[in-house]
Amino acid sequence: MVDRIANMLNYFLVQLVGPNRKSLHLENMDKYGFNPKELLKKIVSIYVHIARDDKENTFAAAIGNDGRSYNDKLFKGVLGIRKIEEIVDFMKLQEFANLHAKVKFAASEAMDEEEVLGEIPDEFLDPIQYTLMRDPVVLPSSKVTVDRSVIERHLLSDTTDPFNRSHLTQDMLVPDVKLKSQIDEFIKARNQHGSSS
Repeated sequence: MVDRIANMLNYFLVQLVGPNRKSLHLENMDKYGFNPKELLKKIVSIYVHIARDDKENTFAAAIGNDGRSYNDKLFKGVLGIRKIEEIVDFMKLQEFANLHAKVKFAASEAMDEEEVLGEIPDEFLDPIQYTLMRDPVVLPSSKVTVDRSVIERHLLSDTTDPFNRSHLTQDMLVPDVKLKSQIDEFIKARNQHGSSS
């Protein structure tokens, strides 16, 4: 659930402050009730509100793990908006900046862990993003195994199996328990080897 919320917020933030933000311009925004500044203020508030209770930095890690929408420039883009303090109050901006620092730290920790793991067997890599699968699931139609977080990001914008275009929803994903056990053993063995070196 945390991953899905982080992905959704990141996606909205990219639309508002990313490179294609000018495409959101409407001739008569009031007519459609579209106020990008108010929307940005609310999205920042949601990030901050969730981060306040994130003692273990799970939310921060989820934000950084979003390969579709997140990059470091995303948060910098918000903090670098001219007159941002007229949109978002100073205390929330400070909390947002602190969350940005936590996201960067979580991302660097994830990179350190990947270095400890070394070369990862191909069968443990997600075939879409070529990252280590943490929660492998089988797609029922194509029978391809992918990482749950990767396919869930895909399903946010496209409800089809990326390998054969058949209909796919989250409730159709089948956990690959055997493969997950093998991956967990691989991680455990590599971490033990890394800590004994």
